[in-house]
Parts: sequence; structure tokens; C-alpha cells
Amino acid sequence: NNINNVNNNTDNKNINNTNGTGMKMPVMGIPVIFPTFMFGNQDQTPLLERCKIWIGKIPEGISETFMKKLLNCCGQVTSWRRETNTSGKLNSFGFCEYSTVESILKCLRLLNGYPLLGSELQVKIGSDTEEFLKKWRERKKIEWINSMAIQGIPVNIEEIKKKEENGEPLEWELRLVSNDQEILKTINEVVSQRQQIDTKSKQYENDAFFKDLNDLANSNILENQREKDRKKKKMEKA
Repeated sequence: NNINNVNNNTDNKNINNTNGTGMKMPVMGIPVIFPTFMFGNQDQTPLLERCKIWIGKIPEGISETFMKKLLNCCGQVTSWRRETNTSGKLNSFGFCEYSTVESILKCLRLLNGYPLLGSELQVKIGSDTEEFLKKWRERKKIEWINSMAIQGIPVNIEEIKKKEENGEPLEWELRLVSNDQEILKTINEVVSQRQQIDTKSKQYENDAFFKDLNDLANSNILENQREKDRKKKKMEKA
């Protein structure tokens, strides 16, 4: 990848844009700009395969319907798998997949350690997902730096480095957590309605069960009637 060199005849804060537009990109501190195209889509693994998280320490008695509703508070759940143990009871853990990276980060921030029926939920990610998130954060940071530069807003690279070393969130990261309190409020509301959610779910399952039974009975009645009609026609022909 070729990057235009800094024009030594201009102020060090102005750096040639690398996308061929010739726009100046003011950056304070180290005279370097990180073009988004340098990173590209290096990891071609499908997004959903990297967005798996492990949810553990689920208390006994927590239904699948409730868990799905709880996990959906953080974003769209594309898959939730919680198998049963040898005794036929649901395991105290499961695997969740989200449609976006932001949803995973919300789940990690808001549900890890969340108190539920005398227990505290655990949210963990594997090494592959952790590595993917590191690359994702780096790309997001670069996009944010370039966005500020294109708008003519000075960016202090040294200050960014210090914040990262101290574990302080950058401006783009603060935007991700801006609505955490609203989501946490929704989570608390879902938890407070757990019994009602389970009751409605059981009622729906019962209704669906009896509907299936009625449909099966009606189908058998219809088939018996058709068989009688066929026999009757044969007798009339005979």
C-alpha cells in the first residue's frame, strides 16, 4: 500500500490525504494518518461465527423464553442454544450469537455479573472472538481518526496513546455506551416481569399443543369421511 509522504514544505499538522482527493488532514502530535483502506477486510470469517458468547451461571428455573427476551435487550439474537443435561434439565449455561459486534459488547458490559435469582450471570467470549474484537476496535479507532481529520478537527495522537495506556475510553467508544442506562432499565423491566413472561409462554405452548391436537383430530375425521365416501362409491358402482 502506497501512502503519500508528508509535504515537508507545509506545516507538520497537515498531511496529504491517501485516498487521492488531495485533501489535507490535520493531525496534532505525531504526523501520521492511518488510512482505513490499509486494514480493509483482513479477516474474511463470517461475522456470525465471530459473535458467539458463552452465558453461564443461569439459575435453575429460568426458562428459555425469558433468557431469549433478556438477551434480546442487548441486540438482535440470531441464535440461542442451551441443551439439557443427563437428567433432562436445562444446563446452567448456553451459547448466544448476535447479529452485530455492538450487541456483544453491550452483553459483556451489562449482563456479565448481573444478579438473577440469587446468582450472577457470567458472560464470556473465546480467544477467537476476543482477537476479532481487538481488530474491530482498532479499525473503529482508525475510522474515527480519519473522520475527524476529514472534518478538519485536530486529533492528538499522543493523547490517544495515553488514554489507551490508562485504559480510558476514546470518544468513539463513549458513543457505544451512551445508551447503556436505557438498556439496563429495559433489562430490569424484563427481569421484573419474569413470571408473567413464563406464564404467557406456557399458555401459548398449551394453546399451540391443543391446536395441534384439534388439527390432528379434524384431519383424522376428514380422512375417515373420505374413506367412507370411497367405499360408498365402490358399492354403488358394483
